Amino acid sequence: MAPVSPASSCSEPDQPTLADIGAEIRRLAANMVTKADLQSLTATLTTSLTSAVSALRTDMEAQDGRIQMLETQALESQRRATAADTALTRQGNMLLAQCRQIEDLDNRSRRSNIRVRGVPE
Repeated sequence: MAPVSPASSCSEPDQPTLADIGAEIRRLAANMVTKADLQSLTATLTTSLTSAVSALRTDMEAQDGRIQMLETQALESQRRATAADTALTRQGNMLLAQCRQIEDLDNRSRRSNIRVRGVPE
């Protein structure tokens, strides 16, 4: 019988050898993400998020300016509408008073007229 070596006695045809396992571990270790890679990814992500937040902040400030302008215009329009409503009410009251005065004057002017029935005017 031939002497049995330790590598040949433990290995079966389907099982990997210690050399194969070592090579696989080295391959996996080479592909693993390192701390430097994570720091680089974190820095990149932080930079992109910072720029996105900055852009959003700029847009919000622009929107805030537009909103303030619209609110100012709305308040001015409301003030003018209130003033126009007040003026319209005042003019309506003045017109009513003038109509009453005209009717009163018309009635007073007829008091002096003598009407004789049967005689045409």
